[in-house]
Amino acid sequence: MTSSKIRFAAIAFAVVLSSGTVKLGAQTIAPPPTGAHEIIENMTARNHTPQSFQAQVQISGHMVSFPFFGAKFDGTCLFKRPNAYQVVFGRSTRYTDAVKRLLVEIASPWQWEANRNITIDPESLTLDGQAAIRLRLTAKSADDKLDYAVATVNRATYDLEQMEWHYQDGSSVLVTQTYNTVGQYHVVASQHADVHFPGVHAVVDAQYTNYETNVALDDRSFAKDK
Repeated sequence: MTSSKIRFAAIAFAVVLSSGTVKLGAQTIAPPPTGAHEIIENMTARNHTPQSFQAQVQISGHMVSFPFFGAKFDGTCLFKRPNAYQVVFGRSTRYTDAVKRLLVEIASPWQWEANRNITIDPESLTLDGQAAIRLRLTAKSADDKLDYAVATVNRATYDLEQMEWHYQDGSSVLVTQTYNTVGQYHVVASQHADVHFPGVHAVVDAQYTNYETNVALDDRSFAKDK
């Protein structure tokens, strides 16, 4: 997904409002990966997620700046190995579509390489006391409004813990994730997005509940939006 769509996801949600990671214990850290592609592959192949799942997601957002409006809506997220992820809301509106695009982007690292140049930040990093890897993503297209994006990945588990986008006009979106254990699996529990663009500041929270793991899911459920 292009950065213009990601930026639209954040801006559209905030505009509509204005108009009306569990910490893990001690872990053995593997040798550092040799390249960004290897990291993406490890994120996609995380061995502590089920073959498939469906879960309920509750979205709540509000303006931090005037006029302080808010909105809530519920949906279902679907995942099937090796690389299918979808979010379905009860009805399609401008802001549900915007949030959906943002959530799918975060949950689909296997798609990043299609329209991003990705490099590893050589500086060592820790996040909440855990060793982490930071990926820097830049646009392949000259028409892209993205300045750069950063994905922070737990080096032991290859969980995506944080992702941020920075745009040429000064806009930014920062998303952090927490994780929980469901049975034997390690899954996303919550997400918090902090959205800034000229004249608007909004926050969006997602809570994931009622996970059903290793369920039969029809491939048609993951058809790309028209």
